[in-house]
Amino acid sequence: MRQVYYDLGILFKMINIRLKARIDEHFKEIDLTTTQARALRYFFEHGDCSQRDFERISGLSHSTVSGLIDRLEDKGYLKTSREGRNRMIKTTEKKLEFKSFIDKSIEENNKQMVTGMGAEEQRLLHELLLKVLANLEKED
Repeated sequence: MRQVYYDLGILFKMINIRLKARIDEHFKEIDLTTTQARALRYFFEHGDCSQRDFERISGLSHSTVSGLIDRLEDKGYLKTSREGRNRMIKTTEKKLEFKSFIDKSIEENNKQMVTGMGAEEQRLLHELLLKVLANLEKED
């Protein structure tokens, strides 16, 4: 059987652009960007950490994370402190005000992405996306 290769990079990019636009529109109400909301969601689920740890986990550059943390601190969602050379990130009570808003937005977008798919198709999609991610993380 002949393998067919589609331009998957373009397809993933188009999906990313559309999803980011939907999420950005939703989060305008509470003055957050998609990246800021995803960072807050990480802190909801995993608690406080160092900036260096968040950079490693998120895959974002030092300068991107630094700016992201600064903006979330300016908006009152995070507080930072120094422990030696580490910048520690701690959440504030303000994050609780928007946790349900963020969770609802993520749930709505997830539902939209799998509309028309049965449970088995959704499971298979998830499995295949994890394989794609693992393949891209492998070193040649």
